[in-house]
Amino acid sequence: MGNPHVTAQDDLLRDLEPTPYRFVKRLSGGAMGEVIVVLHVDLGEERVMKLIRSEYGHTGDLAIRLRTEARILTKLSHRNVVRVFDFGRTASGRPFLVMELLRGRTLRQLLVERGQLPADEVVEIGRQILSGLDKVHHLGVVHRDLKPDNVFYTDPENGEPACVKILDFGIVKVLGDHQRRALQHVAPTAEGMLVGTPAFLAPEQVLGDHVSAPADLYSVGAIMWSMLVGEPPFRRSSQLELLRAHISDPPEAPSSRLNAEHDLKLRALDAVILKALEKKPRDRYNSAEQMDQALASLDDEATFVSSTNAFVSDTDATVVGVPLLLPLLLPSSASPRLTLPAPEPQRLAPEREEPTRDPLTAWLRISFWTLVLISLVALIIILRRT
Repeated sequence: MGNPHVTAQDDLLRDLEPTPYRFVKRLSGGAMGEVIVVLHVDLGEERVMKLIRSEYGHTGDLAIRLRTEARILTKLSHRNVVRVFDFGRTASGRPFLVMELLRGRTLRQLLVERGQLPADEVVEIGRQILSGLDKVHHLGVVHRDLKPDNVFYTDPENGEPACVKILDFGIVKVLGDHQRRALQHVAPTAEGMLVGTPAFLAPEQVLGDHVSAPADLYSVGAIMWSMLVGEPPFRRSSQLELLRAHISDPPEAPSSRLNAEHDLKLRALDAVILKALEKKPRDRYNSAEQMDQALASLDDEATFVSSTNAFVSDTDATVVGVPLLLPLLLPSSASPRLTLPAPEPQRLAPEREEPTRDPLTAWLRISFWTLVLISLVALIIILRRT
């Protein structure tokens, strides 16, 4: 029998013939699609192509998401957002998206390699994410799935420092009629659908409420928390508990987790991150630009605390178009909107000492219960003798 991989590669080579791209190598693939490196025949440049498998390529959510990503990214031009050059179909009708070839690793891979990052680097990465996000939001678009897997950390090249780029705009939300007209045919996501990645979801996404720019800022706060501490702000035994934590549990300050409460500069960074992680959108920053300014105000020459724990994430898989079934799993509410029972309040401070009891009162109580016990024993003895 022939090698199935060779056969699949030959099929792909033939499938790309009508396009200006030629297969170079395969980067990754799954049940629904694959990512390959291609060469543009006329320009002689290598690029990355995302392909949907033929069985999903003509109709369905995946094809719509890829087209959505293409329409969004062709409208964007920013150093912190991945560039998209082309969108089309192969000879067999498979949709494809062509983007710039990035050399480096995702932020998640970087965290797996290095563990926790020093705070000054966390600030720099956070500011670059916010810079790209500000451009996205000004276009009237909410990303809705910011996470370490969707942030790319490029290698330094030609004397240029490493650059951060935002990836994967397949499940964006377009805000406003004007923006929707400018981005024609971008499919909206139905209300009441859970969209995003559980470990980095904003509370309003969990609840199925209206999602706007502050939802992305919550995700940025969660990403920065993860870079500092080495794991997402909330770790729970189940996805249900994780979603509930986003709604009702206060996140711990990163400096507290790092045992660095004495570091005033790190505590100032705490304040920025915790404000981004506020439960109510109105309590967060008003814009990516405002959050960026808050980070810029931190003293660049301050010494930050860092450590080297391995990065561990809860659930990193993106959930797309999953109906909010949490009301079926938790006590119902009179409101049609999802309401989760509040957990027991968590104590973030040392337990208070119990008040000192009066010695005389304690002695009287002991004496009383001693007499009661003696009387019961005497009664039992009398009953046995009779």
